Amino acid sequence: MKQICEMCGRSIEKPEISFRIKIEMFADPSPPEFTEEDLERDFAAEMAELIEQMRRTDPREAEEEVYESYLFTVCADCRKKVHEYLRRQHLPFEDM
Repeated sequence: MKQICEMCGRSIEKPEISFRIKIEMFADPSPPEFTEEDLERDFAAEMAELIEQMRRTDPREAEEEVYESYLFTVCADCRKKVHEYLRRQHLPFEDM
């Protein structure tokens, strides 16, 4: 089966190895922090507005705000470029 690099468009011929890059984006599961001002808000009115917003929102759009997943096929050269970019951008955990 002929594969095409989704970054550069080059054909990936055997015996060259292709690579898969999977990206997952999802909402942070950490609970929100509340202040004293938050506790004094009109929750009933805010919930009514939130429910109305949900009625107007496309279900697929709502799902994408919470979770998205992508899978790319890339050649060895593009894999190296992505790897180097991510290494430059990523902060080690001890620096966070």
